[in-house]
Amino acid sequence: MDLMTDKVQMRSRARTKIWLDVSSVWYRNDEGFLTATSTYWGVYLGEEHEDLLLHYDYERDKDLYTEAHIQVAGVHPALERMLGEVGRNGDHMKDLHLPVGGRRLRPSLEDLLESLIAERLLDPKPGHEKILGDSRREYRVKQISALVRSNQETAASVLRETGWDVAKKSEEGFLAGLRRSRKNRS
Repeated sequence: MDLMTDKVQMRSRARTKIWLDVSSVWYRNDEGFLTATSTYWGVYLGEEHEDLLLHYDYERDKDLYTEAHIQVAGVHPALERMLGEVGRNGDHMKDLHLPVGGRRLRPSLEDLLESLIAERLLDPKPGHEKILGDSRREYRVKQISALVRSNQETAASVLRETGWDVAKKSEEGFLAGLRRSRKNRS
């Protein structure tokens, strides 16, 4: 399943227009959960969204650099000189992939929007705090759930350390529950 948008002009009192571009690609994993293969959030400036400011990318199973990263457009002469010295002639700041939390701890779209509001680049509508907060909590619960599923021993250990009684279901009971869960989603 792919989600692609056209760049959307955001609300700002500035004369310079600010745009948001969002896209993502999804699949249903072996456990039946909807899972992101890649996501892209770009912030552009200008009359026709021609000037990239920054973009967040998430690309599952990336080889050369971190799966979740930010790339920031800009000019930095010392960095460009250094990139040339290490054989990256013609590369700029926007070509660096700066890590932002990895697969499960990456920022949410709500975090990006909130930062643009805090920097006064966007003019929010009344009530935006609740909407962004509720949506961010929902995103983080899903991320925490996925993190726990892939780190069950660590999660159980931490819960025991904090006073919880934790017992592993029998394999038979777990698989039956998973089958029931998949049936209910269909």
